[in-house]
Amino acid sequence: MKILIVDDHKITYLGLEKIIKHYYPKTAIYYATSTTEAIQKLKRYAFDLVISDLDLSNNHKNSGFELVKKLRSNKDINTKAIAYTTYNEYRIMKYALRCGFNSFVDKATPEAELKTIIEGVMKTNLNDVYTSNTMTRIQEEGKRIRNDIFRNSTRGISSLGNRELELLDNYAHITDLQKIADIMHVSIKTIETHLNNIKSKLNLKTRCEVQLFAKEYHDDIKKQINIRKMINSK
Repeated sequence: MKILIVDDHKITYLGLEKIIKHYYPKTAIYYATSTTEAIQKLKRYAFDLVISDLDLSNNHKNSGFELVKKLRSNKDINTKAIAYTTYNEYRIMKYALRCGFNSFVDKATPEAELKTIIEGVMKTNLNDVYTSNTMTRIQEEGKRIRNDIFRNSTRGISSLGNRELELLDNYAHITDLQKIADIMHVSIKTIETHLNNIKSKLNLKTRCEVQLFAKEYHDDIKKQINIRKMINSK
């Protein structure tokens, strides 16, 4: 097996190398500190697995997210990927899996469990996900939070207007309301009116809750948008 570890802290690489070599002595392990360096090595060598940190040098263009997106966009590279991180938030895990990671693992994961995760990922198909204990814990916490905050909100999605859905679609990825206004070709005042309507229809109290809802239920929002497009095209 050939593994590439991507992390901008060498101590993380050395720790992972020690663990992997303990269980798989014959494994060839390589190291990269950036997305650019990792992609170069991925093109040069046929890796079975990438284990990558998500935050590389505090630069969103040099991150584990961008790395795995580039990995999945290259059809010549069939390497599986594990997100190895200290970020234990539901929305981050969900985004990492959407980008193309096959599993999501806390850096504090015990050695024996990490071995199980590596074996599980290697048995999955390229586009499948292996559920780690980290993921199960985060999913349960995320479910509790969603139930507490959004208990009465999801049923209101169908009541939203087309422009309100469009705003939420953008708000899931963009925090700057002026940028959203420019994309939608409306004034910031119109955006604020839409936000107030959304809060009322979804029983939300703050803009932070609106944006969290947009992130957590983005798939449902897109589904509603696509249904309306299909109806309007008939």
